[in-house]
Formats: sequence, C-alpha cells, structure tokens
Amino acid sequence: MIFKKKIVAPEISDRQQRGEQEVRMQPCKNFSPEKLFIRHSLVLFMGGAMDDVYGPLFQGVFIPYRQRYSTHQDIAYATHAVSTASLELVHRWGQAGKQVCLVGHSWGGNSVVKIARRLSSAVDITLLVTLDPVSRRIPGWQVRKPANVAHWVNVYVDYRTASMEYSNIVARLGGYWGECRYADENIVLSHDASGEITHARAARMFQEVATKVKRL
Repeated sequence: MIFKKKIVAPEISDRQQRGEQEVRMQPCKNFSPEKLFIRHSLVLFMGGAMDDVYGPLFQGVFIPYRQRYSTHQDIAYATHAVSTASLELVHRWGQAGKQVCLVGHSWGGNSVVKIARRLSSAVDITLLVTLDPVSRRIPGWQVRKPANVAHWVNVYVDYRTASMEYSNIVARLGGYWGECRYADENIVLSHDASGEITHARAARMFQEVATKVKRL
C-alpha cells in the first residue's frame, strides 16, 4: 500500500480572519514553508495510517482544535510518513524561536519522535505527545526520549485487557508501544463512562494532554 504524504499548513487567509476556518490538505511535494507567516507557537498533529481517510486524529482532534485555538497558536497537520515538508515546517518555526509541540497518534506517534530526533541539533521541542503510538521496528520500552525534547507525554491503551475491536487489532499488528520507560509521563487508558477506550479513540486520549498543549 502506498501512503500519500499530505500536509495542512498553519496559514492565514482572509476567510480565516473573518472566522471561517479553511482546511486545505495538499500534497507535501507542493508545500512551500517559506511562504508561511510565523505568528505563534506551532502545534503539529500527525495522524496514523489512513488517518486522512478515516480521521480519528484529523477529524476528531485537529479540525476542532484548529477551529478553537488558531487565533493564538499556529496549528498544522501532516500524514504519518515523515516528509521533507513536515521537517521544514518544524525547523522553520523552531529557528524563529517559537515553541514547538508535536502530537502524533498511532504510526504518527512514531513519526513525531523521528522528527524530533532528526532535528535534535537545530530545534528544541517544548512538548512531545504520543497517543497510543505503534511501530514494528522497535518496541516502545526501547524508544529513548530525543535529547531536544523538554517534556514527553505518552498516552496508551492497555492491551493486556483491551478487546479484539478492529482498531485494537490494527494496533496489535502494527506493534503497539504501550508504556514508554523514557517518557516523562505515561498515561494508561482502558475504559471511561462511555465504554472501552480503543486505539481509534484519539480524541479521548487527547483529552488527557489538551491542557498542556493549549498552554503553549
């Protein structure tokens, strides 16, 4: 399966200034970060595989968060494959002296760690958030905190008791990280008043860290 690299830039348009939130996803190859106007701290969301189609992070977290907080944060989204565009975006904001927060769900969790590590000598990451991250290449307990990350919060599903719901099966096949020993905080979730917290419930996981992200 070929995953297309896409990005939503934290750009400002006349329509956005009038209060109409415009969300335009574009291929990363067409992205020009030098044309963007840097205003505030950057929050970059990165979804998992097929997130731009099924939308647990894109629809469930990114869009409502952008609609509510884009007046005081620069908010962007990228699909999980680490691209030159996402690296350039983070680098540009970091070099401008702005705080940077990376939030990744599923494979996107692995991707934000990669971005932080690849930019370790150039950009300081104020907050790194991984929401039930997965990766087949390395178990979660071996993933070290990148040296340039000030604070890492890992929110994860307890797969010792989780059901065989479809998204949980996907996470198991993808190589769920679970607890990350080098994270500053680990938050394990199982159930809440609405039922089981599955791998697909990115919005529920984000509730655990939303206050920290909004403070930037």
